[in-house]
Amino acid sequence: MKMKSDDGNNNSPESALLQPPNKVLMLTILYGIMNLGSATGVVLANKAVFQTYEFHFPITLTCIHTLATAITMRIFAMKGIAFFVPKRIPASRTWTLALAFVGYVVFGNWSLDVNSVGFYQLAKILVAPTVVLMQYFLHGVTQSTRVKLAVALLCVGVAAASVSDVSVTTYGFSVAFGCVVITALYQIWAGSKQKELHASSMQLLHEYTPIAFVTMLVLIPLLEPSGMGDVMSGSIPSEKTVLGFPLTFGCMMAIFCSTVLGVLVSLSTFLFIGVTSTLTYNVAGHLKTVLILAGGVVLYGDDLNSKKALGLVMAMAGIVYYTHLKIAEKSGGGGGGGEKPESLLPVSLKATTEKK
Repeated sequence: MKMKSDDGNNNSPESALLQPPNKVLMLTILYGIMNLGSATGVVLANKAVFQTYEFHFPITLTCIHTLATAITMRIFAMKGIAFFVPKRIPASRTWTLALAFVGYVVFGNWSLDVNSVGFYQLAKILVAPTVVLMQYFLHGVTQSTRVKLAVALLCVGVAAASVSDVSVTTYGFSVAFGCVVITALYQIWAGSKQKELHASSMQLLHEYTPIAFVTMLVLIPLLEPSGMGDVMSGSIPSEKTVLGFPLTFGCMMAIFCSTVLGVLVSLSTFLFIGVTSTLTYNVAGHLKTVLILAGGVVLYGDDLNSKKALGLVMAMAGIVYYTHLKIAEKSGGGGGGGEKPESLLPVSLKATTEKK
């Protein structure tokens, strides 16, 4: 995808490929470090907001991230920047996708709020086999024996690691399970919508994030203790509500950092994909998973016994093998090894879930 501004200058990330080889290498390293750092940092920053500063309002935090995403998409589409060409799509054709987006991203942050970083990330790995199962039951799509083996290895690894994780509660497991199911549904639905509307992921995000933001504004007083009732009755909101929460400087900075990192994820993903291949992007994604798991152990004291470590290794081996098989299948089907994947995930969570 190449785009030019009105004065004829090419502002697309792919234009970097027209630069001298040394400059292309430098840009690839720069974009890769930016994507790796921001994608890992946004998860750890969100966890700090929930755990360290006890801001247990995942819908409110998600609403802030969604507003940042909407503004970012508007900036990316401006003349003179033109990372993508906006496409006007009627709200009547995107509101359902916006609702799915809301459910997906809220459950993701909710899972991060009530679970350890390790289990949250581990559960995210299960999105791939869940998509496989849903495609089979919903559309009758079958997979090769090798893909089934990769999925089996992945599931056994997640099960082994989860059983040995003493921090997992029934409540946390239920939220994580809901997150996996909704994420899988969202990925399948978003992919079909992209084809149906003939729009790129950036174009869709540009159109439905404002709808999602307004939806979350409505949901906050309905599903979270917002404190609106106290305000309307003339009382001072409780500290356990959104409006009454005692926002310290540290908490505001944590929220600000998580939002900025989310925006950087959106930007760096687009730039990094523009100068690399599918394989490079997916390998970087696996490295993000390892770094997030390590961050949970180092920063938040996640337990890592031998059984859990073995389960993590098995799960990572399964997802790496699964990704390899999917890339090979796509290449064999004429997709080409250099095809650029486009993520439909929101800036707050796309770091941790890859489009399979």
